[in-house]
Amino acid sequence: DNIDELVENALNFVKKRENLGYEIDGMVIKINSFFKQKILGETMKAPRWAIAYKFPAKQATTKLDEISIQVGRTGILTPVAELNPVFVGGVTIKRATLHNFDEIDRLGIKIGDTVLIERSGDVIPKIVKVINEQRTGNEKDFFAPVFCPVCGTKIIKKDGEVAYRCPNRISCHAQILNSLVFFVSKKGVNIEGLGVSTLSGLIQKKLIDNIFDIFRLKKEDFLKLELFSDKRAENLVFEIAKAKTIELKNFLYGLGINQIGEKGSKILASNYKNITEIQNATLDELEKIDNFGKIMAESIKMFFEINKNILDNIKIAELNIENSEYKEKIDKIDENRDWFGFRKKFVITGSFEHFSLTRDKLKNLIEKNGGQVINSVSKNTDFLLLGKNDLTKKSAKHEKAIELGIKIIEDISDLFENEIMKENDFFVSKL
Repeated sequence: DNIDELVENALNFVKKRENLGYEIDGMVIKINSFFKQKILGETMKAPRWAIAYKFPAKQATTKLDEISIQVGRTGILTPVAELNPVFVGGVTIKRATLHNFDEIDRLGIKIGDTVLIERSGDVIPKIVKVINEQRTGNEKDFFAPVFCPVCGTKIIKKDGEVAYRCPNRISCHAQILNSLVFFVSKKGVNIEGLGVSTLSGLIQKKLIDNIFDIFRLKKEDFLKLELFSDKRAENLVFEIAKAKTIELKNFLYGLGINQIGEKGSKILASNYKNITEIQNATLDELEKIDNFGKIMAESIKMFFEINKNILDNIKIAELNIENSEYKEKIDKIDENRDWFGFRKKFVITGSFEHFSLTRDKLKNLIEKNGGQVINSVSKNTDFLLLGKNDLTKKSAKHEKAIELGIKIIEDISDLFENEIMKENDFFVSKL
């Protein structure tokens, strides 16, 4: 019934945790009212009417036997703690990432140290601290490598960055392998059955060295690898053929463009018909995309300048890249061409409960009518929609809009009168 009871109940479950017949790492606390859930709404990632309470992580001590180095698809070197196996929260832990070499210095880790580890969120192994009292004097200092442990290329480190990188993007086996693994992953082109060991074998046999080589593979190529039967080879050839038809957003994600993840790939696909348009886009155009900025725009531009032959490779590999994201956007917008906010950019600030509207509902109304909602006020913003609580105390968005001379709308009732009436009818009927 109240917050105090909620806290008491949560803490009681922490005590009960060890006696349950199954593993739990926390509990989800929800508002027990559909009406209030509707008012609270949700963000793109999660509902506002539910929150996870994570229990304190389980911990244990063990010996750090060695520090190994992993080389990622972008050439970044990641130190990994090789641990004396220890049982924590139902799982035996043998390794834990150290993230970067600055983290080793921060923790003061030496090889041979006794360390306290936990599973962050009861999932990811993490070193919390060194148990200095258990040092014997036989521990060894660790130094960042000068050369790539995979290809032997001299490591570089840019000023202002914590990352140590292998600059050899062309022939570093680890970078090629990790790039290919990323490309064929579920969020990429999604080639089922083409895993790390198979890709590694294909690279070692010099059958592939880039993403487009995958689409040229034949049954005979797979049969050159160990433990490959005719049936398994045929299945993989079939999966590769199936992956030749792919959504643009998935293809862009699989390319592994720096700064452009799953969301960025989707936004790009919704703004351009095809990959040719993206390659030909100017830096200024890319910077103006909602939720993009200079760094993301420069990263895209640099990628396509370096990979100028990407369109030729797509044609040679006979890829059919579709784009449902762009079509959906055009269909939705064209219906409301006469609306004053058609293709205009809106920023929302404050709350709109006096119209029985959550900000998410207001965002949906704008997009449904052909407008766009962006997160921050800039020279590209057309309108600022002002919520009730922002009328008395100006928010940073409000101040910025005044400074830039952006048109400010204080009463949204004229914009969506019919829709707001429908929302009010819904709430009245619920009451």
